[in-house]
Amino acid sequence: MKTAITRFDFQSDSVVRGGCGFDDLDGDGRPEIVTRCSGQNSMVVYDNRGNRLASVPGVHTTASGPKIVRCREDGPVQIVTAGSVYNVRRTP
Repeated sequence: MKTAITRFDFQSDSVVRGGCGFDDLDGDGRPEIVTRCSGQNSMVVYDNRGNRLASVPGVHTTASGPKIVRCREDGPVQIVTAGSVYNVRRTP
């Protein structure tokens, strides 16, 4: 078995601090990155190459960042923050 580690850098318009969540949110077989932006109280989603896909303002998270969960294996992906749960819906 071989293991490869790939690094990429991405631009952010705010300071990214705390933990990140990783999961395949759009069903393409590759994980997206979900993180919080300090100072803007926002959550940002990046693709696996660092391209910004979405930003959700007004999100308060803990220092550990947002958590990505699936309550049911066949259910929707959910992002859990300090005070909210966000359902991720895939659209064509």
